[in-house]
Amino acid sequence: MAEAPEDGLYVGSHQFTFSEKNWRESGREFLRFLSGELSAFAATALGLWGLAGVLAAATNESVPIERLATPVLLAALAVAVYRAYRARDAHVPEALASENSTVHRIFRRQRCGWNAALARAMLVDRIDVTEATLQRIKLGAEYISHRRVEREEYLDWLKTRPESMQRLVRAARVLVTEILPGVIGRTTGEADLADLKNEIDALARVYGSARDLEIECFRLVPPEEFAAIHEMTHGWTDTIRKSVREFCEILENLEAVGRKRLLKGDVPSPNFRITVGAPENIEEFNRQLEAFAG
Repeated sequence: MAEAPEDGLYVGSHQFTFSEKNWRESGREFLRFLSGELSAFAATALGLWGLAGVLAAATNESVPIERLATPVLLAALAVAVYRAYRARDAHVPEALASENSTVHRIFRRQRCGWNAALARAMLVDRIDVTEATLQRIKLGAEYISHRRVEREEYLDWLKTRPESMQRLVRAARVLVTEILPGVIGRTTGEADLADLKNEIDALARVYGSARDLEIECFRLVPPEEFAAIHEMTHGWTDTIRKSVREFCEILENLEAVGRKRLLKGDVPSPNFRITVGAPENIEEFNRQLEAFAG
């Protein structure tokens, strides 16, 4: 990753793998689960064999062993196959145990581009509530208790706003253009899920910090002389929300590529060109802040 200090842009390249579970992998996976049902196979076979013996004794009929073996073994095999199928269908990797059913389904199927689909589903699940809160704040539909502050305290708080926003923007920028694209591109199996989850959680925390920053701005009631400049701080986190939405749209496009387009070779390289900029009014804000600070 390289940073251009003059414009804050990050340039990096990543290898993105359109992972997919093919029929061979599905077969090997099923055989692993089937091998775990050997005890069920043996127990079923012995149980059916014993039941056949009891029925034969009760009816005073003698059934040759060779006639019993085939149906007993086939029935035991059917039970083992059914149990293996159910076990495979219910399997959830430890890293995804706390995720929702959509995430589980994406991982089990592992269709072409499943790594992008999985990342998007995990992220959306984490930020949906936060996004709804931010939208209500913007509309004035979220109750936020207020706190009045005196001039000096408010001025000290106001001076921290640009730095707080700059750090938040930087964190979002690095995550959506550098770290997460690389992690998603390297996610090809169960062993990679823990790293993916950690970085998705990191971006969700940044989104939560954006919500907290907005709430803090709405909670403080400044002295009357600061009313105009305080109003300028509202909505500063919109740039972060926009970048995360762009990130989700890119993942959705990758998810929709499909095997046929990959085979034709007409899929362009994934481009995570996302703008995470400073608020549009930051220069005017800094100018007024300097005037107040004297």
